[in-house]
Amino acid sequence: MSNGAAAERYARAIFELGSEAGQLDRVSQEFEQLAVSWAQVPNLRLSLENPMLDEAERAEVLKELARHAQISRLSMNALLVLSKRRRLGAIPEIARHLRSLSDEQNGVCRAKIVSAAHLPEAYFKQLTHALEQSLGKRIVVELEEDPSLIGGVVVQIGDNTWDGSIKGRLEELERKLLLSA
Repeated sequence: MSNGAAAERYARAIFELGSEAGQLDRVSQEFEQLAVSWAQVPNLRLSLENPMLDEAERAEVLKELARHAQISRLSMNALLVLSKRRRLGAIPEIARHLRSLSDEQNGVCRAKIVSAAHLPEAYFKQLTHALEQSLGKRIVVELEEDPSLIGGVVVQIGDNTWDGSIKGRLEELERKLLLSA
């Protein structure tokens, strides 16, 4: 089974267990934190993935990390299963799938709004409200600045992108001019 398919199956199982236990939001957040740690602490990742590390030692390291990070028992048990099956490397992918499943259940949609420069908070609130009205879901916005846009904004929701930037319009104009030449 590919890592992506395995990660999706583990995420679905963790999602179901978290939902049944009424801890879905907590477990989802814990896996997001684990994914960040997995990416930011390469020595931890290399140590836990080391085949020379005995399974019992790996479990003890994970238990100590979970205790220190105050991770729930449900997340700890999931980590132990992942460790036993040598799937700890799938933590970032599992966290992404878990967040997606949790968002879907909670009626949340994540949007990335990229602007050329810092725009007033009122503008983003108005844009978020308009997106919520059109999608019928609560929107969680991630803001980013990209001066190369020159002006305007680009909104990304899932696989959909709405480009209202000057850079995007100039590129579209260039394509049209090249096609007509």
